[in-house]
Amino acid sequence: MTTSSGGARQGVSARAWADVDLGAIEHNVRGIRSLVGPAQVCAVVKADGYGHGAVHVARAALSAGASRLAVATPREAEALRRAGLTAPIQVLGVVLAGQESFFLTLDAAATVSTLEEAQRLAAAARSAGRKTAVHLKLDTGMHRLGATRDEAEKIAGLLASSPEVAFEGAMTHLAAAGSRADYTASQLDAFRDFIGWMRARRVCPPLLHAANSAALALHPDSRFDMVRPGLAIYGVADPPELAARLDLRPAMRLCARVVNVKRLSPGEPVGYECAWQARRETTVATASIGYADGLRTTLSNRGQALLRGQRVPVIGRVSMDFTALDVTGLDAVQPGEEVVFFGRQGAAEIPVTEAAAWMGAIPYEIICGVSFRVWRVPKSNG
Repeated sequence: MTTSSGGARQGVSARAWADVDLGAIEHNVRGIRSLVGPAQVCAVVKADGYGHGAVHVARAALSAGASRLAVATPREAEALRRAGLTAPIQVLGVVLAGQESFFLTLDAAATVSTLEEAQRLAAAARSAGRKTAVHLKLDTGMHRLGATRDEAEKIAGLLASSPEVAFEGAMTHLAAAGSRADYTASQLDAFRDFIGWMRARRVCPPLLHAANSAALALHPDSRFDMVRPGLAIYGVADPPELAARLDLRPAMRLCARVVNVKRLSPGEPVGYECAWQARRETTVATASIGYADGLRTTLSNRGQALLRGQRVPVIGRVSMDFTALDVTGLDAVQPGEEVVFFGRQGAAEIPVTEAAAWMGAIPYEIICGVSFRVWRVPKSNG
């Protein structure tokens, strides 16, 4: 992530930037805690905090009461440790063969889906003379990672009997918590059945968890000992039903500058392939942001942006570095004015869910896809 050295500096010099409201992150985490308590909150900050900046988001989430952090890879865990974060971290993805020694230096918890993974980690910990925390993932219907029931029973036995392993948790991943109540119920039933099996054999770990953002709000029986919110932390209500259960504040707004303004006569085109033509006298403002910054060409001739708190249409093809806007209805637009592609400007707002629909994407893709050359400007309360 590229961060600014100060909001004032970026207000003058940035061609494209993303304001990240850390107060919104804290607000969202507090709301989640209030809803799910006494379950713990494990803040998912993978993919550089869903594009918001993992270190800043992690600190804000922890200050608001999250007790743990989750990432996708050992390298993401390393970045948090290098930043001085000492909270428990779980790597939700795979610790690949050959990464074990490096992983053990991170003081993080692994997630295992196969007996072979569990054996590798246990052997590495035994060889290094240290203990490693492990969570067992059961596949209840996502069919991506996760152990089958038969293999999960073997893994649980191994983890519980290995002195070099702290068998910390058991988990599953819900495939359609925001859209398929029936399928979610079947997954939770399978997970509870496995929990019963572990308890009967006294191999059940202390942390049981299944709920993502949608599940923690829509399926209270999925909360168990801990929840793993991702998108909700960043203030995105997807599915929309989350908004009725959580007061979510969007944490990011994507901004650029007007860098050129010109007047076109009827029939004159804009951009590559002459994909848009003026039907009347038209004022065109060019914004300093394009698909290399995180927009998509699917926004061409269909999306909108905010300028002076009013919606203006995207015209022509979105290019690598620039996007054209029809600002005919605004008086004397000048280079340097702020344009917002999602987020709030004054009283107006373009939700990221709406921007994602224009681009033919899901909100996760849009916020995670804001590129490295867009300055992130973290802003805290006060």
